[in-house]
Amino acid sequence: MKVISKETAPKVEFGDKVRTKTAGRLRDVLTGTVGVVMSEGVDSDGEVNVRVPDDYDYFKPEDLEVLQKFSGEEIEAEKSVTVELTATELKHIVADMSISTLADTERGLEVIGFPSAMNAALAQRTYSDLKDLLMEVA
Repeated sequence: MKVISKETAPKVEFGDKVRTKTAGRLRDVLTGTVGVVMSEGVDSDGEVNVRVPDDYDYFKPEDLEVLQKFSGEEIEAEKSVTVELTATELKHIVADMSISTLADTERGLEVIGFPSAMNAALAQRTYSDLKDLLMEVA
């Protein structure tokens, strides 16, 4: 099995509370410092201005982790993960989950907390996708 992971981050905007992942261009603000983005957008160097209580520096947006949006919305870092499985590994996982019918899929979704109102439609789609996938690797 091979797992490929890619983290995605929200776009850096004016007023966002951020944590630096690197030192700034001027080296006035160091890695791990929390500050506020003061730029409306990136400048001609592709950087934004980050202000801390007694100083400021310039950073590439990808060198900043957004902690809180200006609107006050808390940010949870999203992580997109792709798992590549061999046909044998996939068959073992499906067998371990005991998903062999649509009813099994519905019960499985209920166990993990999906509301019954949307359970049937979701189960149908999940089972259909799984069945198609199993047919491809069979």
